[in-house]
Amino acid sequence: MHKLYFIYLFKSIFLLCLIFAYSLALQAQNKLTDSLENLLKTKELSEADQVVVYTALCWNYRSDNYLKGLEYGRKAIELAEKVKDYKNWSEASNFTGVIYRNLGDYPEAIRHYFQALKIAEEHRLKAQIAYSNNNVGEIYKFQKQYKEALEFTQKAIDMFEELKDERGLGYGYIRQGEIYQDMKEYDKAFEIFMKSYQIRLKKGDKDNIQSSLVRIGEILAKQAKYKESLKYHQEAYDLAVELNNKRAIILSTINLSSVYLALGEDEKASELALKGFDLSRKIGSKEYVRRSSKILTSLYANKKDFVKAFEFQTIYSNISDSLVNEENNNKLLALHRDYDLARKQVEIDLANKDRAIQQTISFTVVIILALVFTVTFLLYRSNQEKKKVNGLLTTQNQEIETKNSILKEQNEIIEKKNDDNISSLLYARRIQEALLPETKNLVGIKESFIYLQPRDIVSGDFYWFQELEDRTIIAAVDCTGHGVPGAFMSMLGISALNNIVSLKKIYESDLILKELNQDIDKMLRQAQTKNRDGMDLALCVIYKNKPIVEFAGAHNPLIYIQNQQLTQVNATKASIGGFLSEVVFEKTTIDVSQGAMLYMFSDGLQDQFGGPKNKKFMLTRLKSLLYEIHTLPMEAQKRALDSAMMQWMEESNQKQIDDILLIGIKV
Repeated sequence: MHKLYFIYLFKSIFLLCLIFAYSLALQAQNKLTDSLENLLKTKELSEADQVVVYTALCWNYRSDNYLKGLEYGRKAIELAEKVKDYKNWSEASNFTGVIYRNLGDYPEAIRHYFQALKIAEEHRLKAQIAYSNNNVGEIYKFQKQYKEALEFTQKAIDMFEELKDERGLGYGYIRQGEIYQDMKEYDKAFEIFMKSYQIRLKKGDKDNIQSSLVRIGEILAKQAKYKESLKYHQEAYDLAVELNNKRAIILSTINLSSVYLALGEDEKASELALKGFDLSRKIGSKEYVRRSSKILTSLYANKKDFVKAFEFQTIYSNISDSLVNEENNNKLLALHRDYDLARKQVEIDLANKDRAIQQTISFTVVIILALVFTVTFLLYRSNQEKKKVNGLLTTQNQEIETKNSILKEQNEIIEKKNDDNISSLLYARRIQEALLPETKNLVGIKESFIYLQPRDIVSGDFYWFQELEDRTIIAAVDCTGHGVPGAFMSMLGISALNNIVSLKKIYESDLILKELNQDIDKMLRQAQTKNRDGMDLALCVIYKNKPIVEFAGAHNPLIYIQNQQLTQVNATKASIGGFLSEVVFEKTTIDVSQGAMLYMFSDGLQDQFGGPKNKKFMLTRLKSLLYEIHTLPMEAQKRALDSAMMQWMEESNQKQIDDILLIGIKV
């Protein structure tokens, strides 16, 4: 073992001298990476020396060029296995795992880390055992399995201290601090990050000093110490630029934008976040795209640009789900199990080797004492069988406990994902509500109420109005579907109606519906995609200076009550959207000189099941209800509608089956 070690040490020193000499000969290039790549082109390198160069190149490209880094890592692993260079085999596996971690591919990262750990333990490479444990702990942290993360990281720290490896100890404290940060134990995390920073400052390692500055800046931001955080992040950014570390530059850019957002400097924050988002996508880092998209969601929401906010919120949610999900957790558990089995096998193999040596030494003694030991052996074997049975029972009980623990953790993960999905939907609802016009702006109408009851968190029904100088245009719209699909259609509908009235200056009720029909057809490319989604609606133009109301509808009618008489004005029997781009929508003009109560609504009310016989509410019953309540004040009418619908559903224990919308207007 010692002879092999000195041979390896001599070869490593020789190779370092060779690399140094070759670098001096190539001073014009002045880059170690270029020198190493040029060194590979020479014919003097043996396969063993190539392994060292491939491993070094894999590390050098870990942050700037993932594809090159992975290619050199693959070559290093294959060649190291061939020449049985176990140190570089383990090291290259760790470096390759780091690149997969940077890409957000955690199952591949953990596979390489466990491979590195297995090789290191098998060949008793203590330094690589420590680094591998540290790396495995980081992946458990990303998967939010903090107990396992702390166990592996503490193993690494203990070994680094034993080896007096200050560089490794700096890494170990960084990983441990990140875990406590994720667990929201910020004071403890700050203390550990400062330990790492002091170690690295003492060694003068600029690359690692920059990494510690980032962590300290992040934890100060978590503690709302934004001005202190800004100082550390700016120092980290300046050092990253000096080192030309692309990945560090991107991370510092994103962190600076986050702090400026917290300080209310949205313009600076927006510029940096967009820069960080674009650079993250270029290098293919899922984690950095996720961080920057979260910041951009808040920035666009602050600007009231809710379409952009929703776009970045969707990117953030999708990447978060892909990074932390049940499949990744299952892969992690499987790899950990395989590693444990492999480690046990190594221990068995070592024990067998020791046993073989001992048997050779004591062979003569065994023959002499064979008769004496025969009886002892039989008794021993009987005892071992009993122990084996007891051991199997213990193992089975442990396996049952482990499976129960895994099921509990998986249930917690599923609950967390459900909570995240609901949070995303609630955020989408806030965006949708913000897009709806504020009812206090209905200055051209005497009295009105809007009764809107979404079936789910977000709605496919929406109301819309536009106040003009001489008229008010108002609509009750029912989009295809409900929930998220209906909400997307509602956003298209709101955008299209705003463009038709505000930009295209179309004010006639029938012409607005005609233009809306054509716009939806174009937006959804329905002729090409055969998409049939659309919307039904009732739309009124209420004049301010003359007693006239103009109505046009797509499937949904208008009901108005005047002089104690209820009248239904039918709509054109066609929907907005769905191939029929040349539909002619009919316009009806109503004289309201004697006053009237107008009602526009979606089909949610009349289609709702309930009552004593569990039937639909129907339009006839709705008209009777409206006639009964039409003389009440607006808010009282709204409460009466809500009470009637609740009672209708409770009588048959029914749930709401569709979005419900009804607009009442007194003219």
